[in-house]
Amino acid sequence: MKVLKKSFFTFVILFLCNSAILSQVVYEPLYEDVYNFLRRINQKGIIEFDDLIRPLPRKYISDKLLEADSLSSQLTSLERDELKFFLKDFYHERWLSEGNNKQTEHLDYFGFDPADRWRMFSYGGD
Repeated sequence: MKVLKKSFFTFVILFLCNSAILSQVVYEPLYEDVYNFLRRINQKGIIEFDDLIRPLPRKYISDKLLEADSLSSQLTSLERDELKFFLKDFYHERWLSEGNNKQTEHLDYFGFDPADRWRMFSYGGD
């Protein structure tokens, strides 16, 4: 009986802790060009970008790219082209922040994703 109570208590604790677990943070690798792009437009005073501690979460970078997109009139034509490319790369982060009801779920192998980028594997959904 004592073992049964201990097992039940352990099960309840694990169940309660499991409900608080969310997805893990995905970091952008240090060698990616998006860091240089965001640093350049930060130096121009267009956005505020803190990259002292890296790698940064993809969600943070996506938010900064969207901020730069809202101020794209201050960018040169080359910077707008770069921004368009990076926004395609961060499509899934934008998709999640905008809400899943605006996009359809997808699963693609060796093809183009909804952002029109070729990928070996692409999935978007809950």
